[in-house]
Amino acid sequence: MNLPHVTARIGKSIAGNDLLTSLYANLKGKYREQDELYAVYLIFDLEKKSIYFDEVFPYTENTRKRNLFFGNNSAASAQYYLVREVSGLHYLLGSVLNDLKMELEKNDMKDCELANILVDLDSEKLIHTTGKKGKGTVNLDKFIFTYDNSKKDVKLFGDNKNIELDGNKINYEDFVKLAIGYEAKNKRLVMIIPKVVTKDGNEVVLSKLESFKNLVLLNNNLVMNNKDTGNKKSSLICYICGEEKDDVKCSEYLTKLRRDGINKIFTTTTLNSAKMFEKKKYSESYSVCSSCYRDLIAGEKFINDKLQTRIANERTFLIPEGIINDFDYANVEKIKEGIDLCFNPRDAQIFTENIKEEHHYLNDDNWYNLNFIIYTTDGNSVSVLQTIEDVSNIYFDKINDLLAEISDDMPFIQSMNLGSLYGMIPVRKNKSGEQLNVNRVLTFYKSILNKNPISSSTVFAYASEAYDKGVRQILKGNPTNYDNLGVRFYNENSLDFYFMRLSFKYIAVLQFLQNLNLLSKQIFTKIDGGGWNMEEKKFNNDFEAIKDFLETQGFTKEAKALFCLGTLIKKVATEQYKSKHKNKPILKKINFQGMGWKDVMRLYTDVVEKLRQYEKMTLDNENIMSLFHTNIGIMKAEDWKFDDHENVFYIMAGYSFMVGLMGTKEKSKDNNDSIEGGKDHD
Repeated sequence: MNLPHVTARIGKSIAGNDLLTSLYANLKGKYREQDELYAVYLIFDLEKKSIYFDEVFPYTENTRKRNLFFGNNSAASAQYYLVREVSGLHYLLGSVLNDLKMELEKNDMKDCELANILVDLDSEKLIHTTGKKGKGTVNLDKFIFTYDNSKKDVKLFGDNKNIELDGNKINYEDFVKLAIGYEAKNKRLVMIIPKVVTKDGNEVVLSKLESFKNLVLLNNNLVMNNKDTGNKKSSLICYICGEEKDDVKCSEYLTKLRRDGINKIFTTTTLNSAKMFEKKKYSESYSVCSSCYRDLIAGEKFINDKLQTRIANERTFLIPEGIINDFDYANVEKIKEGIDLCFNPRDAQIFTENIKEEHHYLNDDNWYNLNFIIYTTDGNSVSVLQTIEDVSNIYFDKINDLLAEISDDMPFIQSMNLGSLYGMIPVRKNKSGEQLNVNRVLTFYKSILNKNPISSSTVFAYASEAYDKGVRQILKGNPTNYDNLGVRFYNENSLDFYFMRLSFKYIAVLQFLQNLNLLSKQIFTKIDGGGWNMEEKKFNNDFEAIKDFLETQGFTKEAKALFCLGTLIKKVATEQYKSKHKNKPILKKINFQGMGWKDVMRLYTDVVEKLRQYEKMTLDNENIMSLFHTNIGIMKAEDWKFDDHENVFYIMAGYSFMVGLMGTKEKSKDNNDSIEGGKDHD
């Protein structure tokens, strides 16, 4: 993927003939669904020599385009944009018209219609211009309240959020409503549009004047200034279109790009980016023409507004790219919604239901690739955490279906999607909330999406770490880290359910990876056993259920032995809980950071001793012990194939199976979802 070329292609496809496409802003205020949004004119009346709000009308998405709403100007720039959200009223009542007059003069436009209107406003003392950026004001002594034609003492409050009205502080929206006698609570005034009534009675919306539009285009390098054009042809070639043009520039364009946008990923002025490592030759590599510059910023805005998602709780640019035909970005919302569902762990159930109702929602008869750029930004720069490129929509659809299908067939857990993986791999945060080792999750995603092999030992290491970190946080009573593991939904009494869900999610993921042929070694002897629903099966005892599950899932002999040990540990833990040992001391004998062969055999001996102590050497438990011995045989330490983390995982898998098994039996007995004080959280 050539990022700037794709960004420019997107911009060209969606911008059409509107050169201002890249500048239109969205409302930033927080509004409820039931709120009715309205715009209002701020009128400078040269006939009456007064200023007032009037003419409220419904706000729609077209309102911002018809009136050229661009939000606020970038930091440190002259604030000359005319149409403002209500939260930016202090700009309109402050320096906007002064700064606008200065910008017109700077661009040799002092004789245009807009400039002449500003002169009239100044001469009639409706505004005060100073010739210094940020220093002009609107004359609030001329302000009147239209509902009763009265005047009040109005001043801008120093916090840029409120008005001082007759000595009292009031927020901007309430001030505008009061000024026009507007009392409806659900009707929100969100946009303010300056209008001038001229001395001969004509009404002029300032932002609709051609001179204002031309000024905006010039200041944003969207058209060429006459003084920049000439007969001499540039010796530079546009990096995007590859053509030699007379308007090819470097810093004049690239320094104007958003500091937190996708274009900043490929634009840099460091020495390492320059041709032959000579900084003065940087422009030979990264200059663009005005047309491609417009496409770049239009594409950047579209990507920022329409193609942002989150992967592992990190900002992500989503870039679809056609394989055979050009991609139709005008209809990308459905794909974006699908990606959001896929990577949101809380929407796993919704995702599964959706693909059952509308299968292959990502496949719209076109072949295209998905590209993901995961990044962080502080508003001033962009740092790329990971890139995942060229993921075909067919493959993406396949793996999401597969994971949903496998997890649906797995007992004791809910449906999973790709977002569920983020809740399984421990991610630590610093005090500022920044994820310090999230790249391990992103690399895991990249391996799956780019079909790169994944070491099984890495998966087992993540599982062991998730047991260890999760237990430590949950037993604190007030978890302080590893929020992605869901530790805040558990407490000491529901710890078993944390083990159960984590274990069976990992079993599902291991089957998923083996099915995709991505695991470095075979984990299951077969993975086509189908679902295993305890509620649909009838077993006479725990031993039959354990044996059936192990055979159905295709566990190896070593895994079966450790799994049996885990089920026996749960049996001991249950007796300890009944004996008022709520912290289940047997769990302390499991070292979640890893257990070798000798540790495993020592643990087995301790478990058998505890079963005797609690007089639980029942026929059922003896059969489980026999199954342990059958599978472990006369194996010696040097013959053991599993590493320390793998040992822990299969022990905990067996323990978790018994948690679910006992819970299912308890539920069928008295329709109670909890055992041993635990609650079902997910």
